[in-house]
Amino acid sequence: MNKELLTEARRLAQVIGQRLHLRLPSILAEGEEFELKMGVTGPDAMPVEGFAYDLHFEKSIGIAGLPPTFRFDPSQSAASIKGLKATRAGVALASARVDAPQAPKPAVVYSNPAWISKDPAVRLFWGDLHIHTRYSNCSAWRCLDPEWGYQYARDVSFLDFAAAADHLRGIASDPARWPRLQELARLYNEPRRFVSFLAFESSHAQGYGGDNNVYFLGDDAPHFWVEREDMRGGSPQVHLRDLWQQMDRNKKPYFTVPHHTGRARKFRSWDEDRSMPGASRFSRYIPAGDRPRCATAAFPSAAATTMRHRISSTPSGPARGLA
Repeated sequence: MNKELLTEARRLAQVIGQRLHLRLPSILAEGEEFELKMGVTGPDAMPVEGFAYDLHFEKSIGIAGLPPTFRFDPSQSAASIKGLKATRAGVALASARVDAPQAPKPAVVYSNPAWISKDPAVRLFWGDLHIHTRYSNCSAWRCLDPEWGYQYARDVSFLDFAAAADHLRGIASDPARWPRLQELARLYNEPRRFVSFLAFESSHAQGYGGDNNVYFLGDDAPHFWVEREDMRGGSPQVHLRDLWQQMDRNKKPYFTVPHHTGRARKFRSWDEDRSMPGASRFSRYIPAGDRPRCATAAFPSAAATTMRHRISSTPSGPARGLA
């Protein structure tokens, strides 16, 4: 194969595969100041530096303060425009025209829509509460350090919150792992910008509670453990009630979320004598070595109150702490 042609083909594939991401806060108040976050990724969803095209902000809606033109610093893959203002009730949308000399016509990139109201009753934040890292024992060879999960969530996906929720048996296999997770949860927690939760996934056999994730309000809590051989396997016959009792004795605020609720040999009967704020609804199994694992959680009814105590909202962003 001709190496020069292969090099040119790879360069072109990188250019064609680049994605420009414009991100607005989902809910804003009239007159509120905010920032537009922007990032560039390649076909592998990894950050790309050297984006060489001007962004022309045209036909944006409900936003005051956008410059006519913006260009990325060549050494950076992400940038932001601060001091923008939501102008009126309705929908806000940022729109940027990108002129690439080789392209037959300009590309137009849109942000997510933002809802603007006079006095928002709620705020909407986005996050990933179930990232697996090399501390887990499922596909650890495909995963990276927990710090990468937080960095990608904050600086590439522009999420508001994230949690490295590794398997407990993987964490317990090395006494240095839990202190490191505590340290990272403390390091990456930036009130009003990004919330990092200390968390773990605890496995239990069918009839004993199934798989559950545990999330802490603080970053100094101990993890759950019972010294018995089957705790190092995937389905220990240790009841979820034992976890709750141990967590309660520690007196560190926490909540649990069922995971794999319909999985064979792990499905839940929902007859436990203690309610939880929500349930994991969907997981996409792409470990953190490729990109952060995607998981969503449903938080119905009383969950809203529970989550409000974990992520207290402010006009400028989320903050871990009591509302």
